[in-house]
Amino acid sequence: MNNEQRTVNKKSKGFTLIELLIAIAVFAMTMTGVVMVFIRAIEGQRKTASLQEVQENGRFIMEMMAKEIRMSTINSSGGENQTLDITAHKATGDESVVYALSGGQILRNGQAITSGKIQVNQLKFYINKGSGAQDMATVVLTLEDKEQKIEEQAKINLETTISSRAY
Repeated sequence: MNNEQRTVNKKSKGFTLIELLIAIAVFAMTMTGVVMVFIRAIEGQRKTASLQEVQENGRFIMEMMAKEIRMSTINSSGGENQTLDITAHKATGDESVVYALSGGQILRNGQAITSGKIQVNQLKFYINKGSGAQDMATVVLTLEDKEQKIEEQAKINLETTISSRAY
């Protein structure tokens, strides 16, 4: 009977050290993979949020300038310009408006119209003065998010052409 008890005791022992080390190694590798997937998901979410912020600002700026240029007389000379000088025709009277790039911000008559979170790297106006036709302005804009890490920053290029309705 003693012999049988020893056999039962040998069989009821726990894991060996090798089995325990293998189990820990497999668990560690699995957890490392899960953590890496989680980190990539967070980075992707930040990049998406950055892109959304830049796109929203870009759309707002382009729509604001396009609306004003469309209902204005373009005073800037033809060709490529760093600034745009227009005369906005409003119900309250004519208003002189100048768009320019300064310190990474787009200024309208000296007041920033872009968010402080956004860096404007390029603002160019290509003016096509039509002889007898409507004047046209092409606006080229490059924006990026300046508050994110470089690998998470979103950068977009926008371009639109607006024809002036003012005669």
